[in-house]
Amino acid sequence: MNLNPMKTMIERKTDNSHFFEVLPRLASIFLIVLFATVVNAQNATMVGILPSEKEVVEDFSVRAGMGSATDEYLSPNEYNGFSIGFKLDRMSSRNEKKMFCYSKNRSSLLFCDMKNRAGNGVQLEMAGSIVHVWEAPLLHYRNYDLLAGPSVCGSIDAFYNLRNSNNPANVHGMLAAGLEFDNLFRFKVGRLPIALDASFNMPLTGIFFVPEYNLPYYLLFEERLYGKTIHFMSPFNVTCLYNDVAFFFPVGKNQLSLSMSMDCTVHNLGGNATVISHCLFGLGYVHRFEHKYNGR
Repeated sequence: MNLNPMKTMIERKTDNSHFFEVLPRLASIFLIVLFATVVNAQNATMVGILPSEKEVVEDFSVRAGMGSATDEYLSPNEYNGFSIGFKLDRMSSRNEKKMFCYSKNRSSLLFCDMKNRAGNGVQLEMAGSIVHVWEAPLLHYRNYDLLAGPSVCGSIDAFYNLRNSNNPANVHGMLAAGLEFDNLFRFKVGRLPIALDASFNMPLTGIFFVPEYNLPYYLLFEERLYGKTIHFMSPFNVTCLYNDVAFFFPVGKNQLSLSMSMDCTVHNLGGNATVISHCLFGLGYVHRFEHKYNGR
């Protein structure tokens, strides 16, 4: 029993101090880039404009932030640490006469180095995901667009716990269908045109790969117990959310993006209480071009 609650609060604050050290540095980078965009913005008329037919808009960003994971298959402890990764967003117009006339692809890769609260355990994470969305324009105004449509996504999330000698590694995989909503706002700050894109994606049904709590991987392959790793997922047993917010600024005749991405996965499949979340800030370069079909 802890008789000194003030000491506990101080210890928790110390354990999370790395988060408060990293966040101001990321915010400073964002402010520097914002100042550069205001100084260098010229002749920018395509900020936040949806692609026309056969046109593609790509946004490649480098991201950094924090990650958190609790995976009872490896350890009952919560691990937190610094994350770095990449993301590529690609949006194109398929056919303006079709209902779902816009197509969006989003692929990401991240690496996270985490420690437990006591500081005596290290856990590494590497994750990748691919999302494809068919979007239909629901609302269209001069300064606002609302898009929505079905999505399919696949992801894999691998963990390696350096402190666990019995089951040091675990893999989570998902293949699911869901929905995505995309809000696009256009406005100005002085003479500077700015666009804000806020998207929300939620997988609704599919299959989830994760081994049962008392099933080591060597036994899984020796006994071919693959059925104990595949689980049907729905919002009733898996909560999985993705949220992206990005600002687009002109820099000369080009564009930069400043983004914040958040994701969270919570489930108890296979008897493993699992909570995985990330919050990443990104700096990206936006490229708009016309797609050619080799003469077709």
